[in-house]
Amino acid sequence: MQVGKGSRYLVAGYLMVLVILALFCSEVSKNSRVFPYTDDWSYTEPYTANENILSYAFRPHVDHRVPVQKLIHLGLLELTGFDFRSLIILNMALSAAMSLLFMHAVRKIRGSSEIGDLAIPFICLNFGAGLTFYAFEGQFMFTSLSIALFTLFVARSENGSSQREMILASASLVLMAWTGMNGVICALVLSFGMLAYILWQRQRTTVWALGLLIAAFAMSSWQIAVWNPSSDQIGRAAESVMFEYVAGIYSSIFPVFGGVGYVVSAIVLTAVLLAGIALSFKPLLACQFKDMQSVGLIGVVLVVLSMIGVIAYGRAQLQPFSMGVGMHYSILIAPLFFAGWALLSRQLSGKASTFAGMIVLVWAVSAFYQSVQWRSISVNDSKEQFKTAAKAIKSTKPTDEVVNENIRAMYAVDTPDSRRIVKNGLDTLRRIGGKKYHPE
Repeated sequence: MQVGKGSRYLVAGYLMVLVILALFCSEVSKNSRVFPYTDDWSYTEPYTANENILSYAFRPHVDHRVPVQKLIHLGLLELTGFDFRSLIILNMALSAAMSLLFMHAVRKIRGSSEIGDLAIPFICLNFGAGLTFYAFEGQFMFTSLSIALFTLFVARSENGSSQREMILASASLVLMAWTGMNGVICALVLSFGMLAYILWQRQRTTVWALGLLIAAFAMSSWQIAVWNPSSDQIGRAAESVMFEYVAGIYSSIFPVFGGVGYVVSAIVLTAVLLAGIALSFKPLLACQFKDMQSVGLIGVVLVVLSMIGVIAYGRAQLQPFSMGVGMHYSILIAPLFFAGWALLSRQLSGKASTFAGMIVLVWAVSAFYQSVQWRSISVNDSKEQFKTAAKAIKSTKPTDEVVNENIRAMYAVDTPDSRRIVKNGLDTLRRIGGKKYHPE
């Protein structure tokens, strides 16, 4: 662990992450579904159709290609007898790693850790995020995780002079390109921006880093070129509806914080972003934009905002904004706060940075506490339903009967198509799954 100025805050961050993970595993994951939910049923498809795993991993899921997530999740499912709680725990563990990557990145950028950095674990590990409910929601976490890797390696690159860090930053964009359409948008813009910046600043860059940047851009461009929209309603929403969608996602960094909480979150996030960018602009002009750390952070802000706009364009007509939508996308907003906070705290004096840090920490802790309370109620309300469904799965009842009696615990909507998906998947799990799917 890195030591030095402000190291007590970094140590405190590690302890917070461990405590939050322990709390989650003890109070939430043990009462989660052992069986799939909604999109998670797609993990049974290669076994149902005897499909090649790599073919399954790279084919689209709705509008997204997520081979990284699919391969990691399938590997863990094989090891655990298809216990889907293991994927929820993995999602949170990777979110914990993401929060620590962000904390180390901001420490490198600023030269020390500060009290405001402690808000990062509460944001990345909030119990209201969709990835804590079912496994496939981890798709959005993988995009944010790859952004965390990118920002850390750029921060450590010493303005591009460390070729190893530049290679790793470029490699993180290749990873990003395979984390769904949200990752495609980010990788496309960031790889193009990095290439343009290197040419503009005439930096000496190894051929490996350049090759990986070009690969990330090419992979992202190819996915957009071959994209087959999942609905003819994409892009059909009125501008006012799209604006409401953008505002909703932007404000949902803590999606169960409540109506007033959404406003508070939007105010805090906007203040951090605007102040951070404004205070960074004069130093950037003075150094003729040779500060790659600040340029990279501003790039992250712009790319996440662009991604929110693209999401609204694609989804606003299909699904009105709700708290559920906010939960779905909330983890994608974490890099936005991090980048803004890194920019802001870097430019503030010691006392001013401490004061600002205390404000964002109080906000994050308050919102996190409310998300824990909300999640505790949710767990108590649903655990008996999950236990009943799990018991029915292990029984000798015909699959049709199990599905008809427990569809609400197994899928977000009850339609003939969802029942067919669940039946096919459950038939497969009863054949290949562990003891949780076999009659006692």
